Amino acid sequence: MEQEIFLREYQPEDVQALASIYYHTIHKINSEHYTQEQVNAWAPLKSLETTGWREKFLKTHPIIATTREKIVGFVEYRSTTLGKYGNRVANLSSHNLVFGKMFRTLNWLQ
Repeated sequence: MEQEIFLREYQPEDVQALASIYYHTIHKINSEHYTQEQVNAWAPLKSLETTGWREKFLKTHPIIATTREKIVGFVEYRSTTLGKYGNRVANLSSHNLVFGKMFRTLNWLQ
C-alpha cells in the first residue's frame, strides 16, 4: 500500500531529523554514483551537528515531507537570476522510497 506524502512548513524542532536525512541520503543513495572520498567530503560526520543547519534553515525555510507524521524528506529553494526559471531546488533530501514521489509532488506545486 502506497503511503501519502504530506508537505508542511519547517519547524525548529525538525533540525535533527533533517540533518540525519541529509547525511544518510548522501551516504546511502548518492554513494552509488560517487566515491567514498567524495561522499565523505560532501557530507562529513560533522554534518549531523545541528548548529549550522539551524541557522541555515531559518534562512531557507525548507518544505518538509512527512508520511504518517514521520519526516521522510525535505527540499530547500534558492532564488536565482535565471529569468523565467525563477527559483531552483537547492537541496532535495529524502529516504530512497519517497524521493521520486516527493520530487513529482514539488514540481506539481510550482
